[in-house]
Amino acid sequence: MSPIDLGLVADGLLIALLAAVIGFAIQLNRKLAAWRQESGAMEQQVATLTAALVRAEAAIAQMKGIAREDVAALDAAQKKAQSLRDDLAYLNERGGALADRLEQAVRGGLAATPQAPAARPAEKPAAERPVPPAAERPKPSTADRPISNAERELLKALEAMR
Repeated sequence: MSPIDLGLVADGLLIALLAAVIGFAIQLNRKLAAWRQESGAMEQQVATLTAALVRAEAAIAQMKGIAREDVAALDAAQKKAQSLRDDLAYLNERGGALADRLEQAVRGGLAATPQAPAARPAEKPAAERPVPPAAERPKPSTADRPISNAERELLKALEAMR
């Protein structure tokens, strides 16, 4: 082969390679242009997402503050309820003891009538003796003397407590 033929082949090969590089450069340019357009839209979405995150953080902080206030209010209400529960338990205990004493006094007053038996066995104090259910308790005898309205109301109140 002659030197001119060799030069022409080399030039032809160089032209073919340059054509391929130009084709790849055009494709790369198109892809970069599309990426730039998408990156602008992506930046806008990132900005929107950032604003939403800022609002969410503010809302979370506000909800934490409200939760702290609610917990403090619940603690105060719980302490007050505990105090009231203790007071009610004490009053209930004292009321039961008073009701037993009143019941003994009423029964003692009914037994002191002239028709009552002369001697009754000594009873245990109200706190030591068991209290029978309402159905098993003996009803005071009122056949011999009429019961006053106050006694009737007291007996009703005592029966309602049991």
